[in-house]
Amino acid sequence: MKGLMMARGPARLGKSLLPGLLRCSHCGRKLYVEYSGKGRIPRYACRAASQAHGEPMCISFGGLRVDQVVEEKVLGIIQPAMIEASLQAADQQTIQQDQKREALALALEQARYEAERAFRQYNVIEPENRLVALELEKRWNETLERVKTLEKEIAEISSLSEGISQDERNQLLALSEDLPRVWLDERSDMSIKKRIVRTLIEEIIADARTIPSQIELTIHWVGGVHSQVKIERNYRGRHRFSTDKETVDLVRDLAAVMSDGDIARILNRLGPRTTHGNSWTKNRVIALRHSYDINVYNPENLKGLLNMQQAAKHLGISPMSVLRLIQKGIIAARQVLPGAPRLIKEDQLNTEKVRRVVECVKNRIKVPLPDDLNQQLLFSSTHK
Repeated sequence: MKGLMMARGPARLGKSLLPGLLRCSHCGRKLYVEYSGKGRIPRYACRAASQAHGEPMCISFGGLRVDQVVEEKVLGIIQPAMIEASLQAADQQTIQQDQKREALALALEQARYEAERAFRQYNVIEPENRLVALELEKRWNETLERVKTLEKEIAEISSLSEGISQDERNQLLALSEDLPRVWLDERSDMSIKKRIVRTLIEEIIADARTIPSQIELTIHWVGGVHSQVKIERNYRGRHRFSTDKETVDLVRDLAAVMSDGDIARILNRLGPRTTHGNSWTKNRVIALRHSYDINVYNPENLKGLLNMQQAAKHLGISPMSVLRLIQKGIIAARQVLPGAPRLIKEDQLNTEKVRRVVECVKNRIKVPLPDDLNQQLLFSSTHK
């Protein structure tokens, strides 16, 4: 297996992150990468046996989530290591500079001693002995130049040997937050990302058959460390642009009582957006219904049900009066959510209870509370 792990091939072009690194856990062959969606959506598949021997394909799975999970793992390793290495390098540089400064200080002390000694020798020589005086003057000047050179070097090191400041440490730590942003930026070079991944990972063993609902990755990191990752597979009809369940359930309830255009207006008022961040239109509601097999609104399905306007016309009172009777609990109404039409069963409007209340409304008599009304009806029925 070690020989197989070494034959990874070069980092290729394309939007996928892991070509050449993935290997099938069942047959040991490398996974191919394919693209759909105008070359933007990668998919990894084990097709070698199928192409060479006509055998069934081992495994196949979408690459977006797999690439994303591996990216997170890589960034999780790079960030702490990068910051730790940067701080350690800065501290080590400071130590080296301090050591060099100490050595130069010793050399400067020796150079000053030699300069002073050369001066004393030059100072005691007889002027008549010109040749000796010239030689001693030359030595003295050389030692003075040596002193100046060492003093300059120490000054330069002293300006750099203060070490890393707290602000600089904070800036280095901030890189841990900047790295994911730079990595995920669309302008980042994909080939550089692949080289970074290949520097850290030898290969990845992929298993998508043992548990059909999962993709299990065994990442072989450089250095011999292995780690396992389990990724839930998308079920049929579910993808990164799938509408959330709450919105789908809401549309299913609304489609039973109103048209697609009315549903779009309700959704826009409530605030949820489409998966691409757009507002809702009639056509987008229709597309969602088709994706989730939601039946279109059919007035025939509402036979025996009336809205407030229809109920008011049936009773001969205003819609506001009908609303008050609903609020008092005298008429039962179903409402999918605030803003949706209230639906009232037509047969309950023909009961003795509602008939008496409607007479009170028409004659501008105070409407009795539900308990009082029930007692009146009970009293009437026992004295017939």
